[in-house]
Amino acid sequence: MREEFRILKEKWEEKANIWKEEKTHLENRITKPEENLERQEKENKKLNIVIKGLDDANKEHKKGVQKLIEEKLEIQTKIEQVFTVGKDKNKQAVIVKMHNWEAKKEIMEQKKRLSIENHLTLKQKPTQIRLKEMADKLKKDDKRVKIEYKKLIINNLNMSDYVRIWKDIKTGSEPDRSRSEENHLNVEEDDFATEQAISENEAPIQQNKEPENPTKKASIMFS
Repeated sequence: MREEFRILKEKWEEKANIWKEEKTHLENRITKPEENLERQEKENKKLNIVIKGLDDANKEHKKGVQKLIEEKLEIQTKIEQVFTVGKDKNKQAVIVKMHNWEAKKEIMEQKKRLSIENHLTLKQKPTQIRLKEMADKLKKDDKRVKIEYKKLIINNLNMSDYVRIWKDIKTGSEPDRSRSEENHLNVEEDDFATEQAISENEAPIQQNKEPENPTKKASIMFS
């Protein structure tokens, strides 16, 4: 009787392992295409900016948008493509594809003069919302905060605050220590940090160590 039970148990465990492998295989088949699509969408939108509040005369014309950028931002640049999004004409936004990354970066540095945003994927938008929430929170603590492309620039930030901010954002992989000398904290948006990930060995900056320059400019960056 015991022998029969042992044989049945082994067969059940074997089937369970097969089902587990099939489940993993199916999950991979589902998630990998989604990851590839997200990666492709990011790449397609990498050089795009979103301009809001343009009049109808400039919405559809590349020359009109380029002239507006040159006049309002005082930047000589080259635009590859212009198209509008949104059904409501009063709320339509203009998507502008720039010639290269340097051109986009130059425009984003002057974006306060116009209503300009980065063109984000659906997966990137929650990260941007978290950045905005964190920026608002830091401003209440009398920090000077600037939101740039997928990162926060924080002046007068005590470096021991890194761990607290990293916990608050609740997103990202382990910090890239190769850039620690520049006081950058890289966070991958495709992962999610946990309280356990911020241990004494993994924290970007030890809480019990005083920084050499506690008010040095810092940035929290999202890839």
